[in-house]
Amino acid sequence: MEDPLIRSSREISKTVTAYIEGDDVLSAWLETRCETWEVEPTGFLRRLSVLLFVSCHSVLARPLEEAPEGLPLPLASLKDALENSSSAQIFAALHSSPAFVDLVDAQELWIISTGVTNVRALYWSRLRYAATEILTKILAREGQECTMEHLVKPERS
Repeated sequence: MEDPLIRSSREISKTVTAYIEGDDVLSAWLETRCETWEVEPTGFLRRLSVLLFVSCHSVLARPLEEAPEGLPLPLASLKDALENSSSAQIFAALHSSPAFVDLVDAQELWIISTGVTNVRALYWSRLRYAATEILTKILAREGQECTMEHLVKPERS
C-alpha cells in the first residue's frame, strides 16, 4: 500500500502541473524559459512536477507544530519551502523514507540536485527558479491564501 504522505504529495504535484498545462499564460512562460535555457520542455515539465512532489512531501512531513495549519496545503508554504530550503532539506524526509528506492524520478532529481557538475547545478537552479516563479504567478492571480482546492475549482479567476 502506498504511503499516504507520498500519495498526497503526488496528488498535489499533479494538480499544480495540470494547472500549469491548462493555463495559457503559465505554459507560454514555461515554454519561453525552456527555449531560452535550451532544455526540452516535456522533460523539464516532468522534472518540475517531481520537484513539486518532493517539495510537497517535505512540507507535509514536517512535525505538526511546523506544518502549515490544516490541509489542504497552502501554495505559499510550498513556495516558501522552495525559496528557503536547501536541496538536502527539501529531500530529507523523502530520502529517509523506505519508499524512496521505488521513486525513480525522485532519485533522478536528487542526483541533479547534488550539482556535482556545472550542468546539473545550472539545471537544478533553473528548476527551482521555474517552480518558485510559477507559484508566485499563481499566488498573485489566485491570492496568497490559495490552496490546492482553489486550483481545481472550475471557476478560476
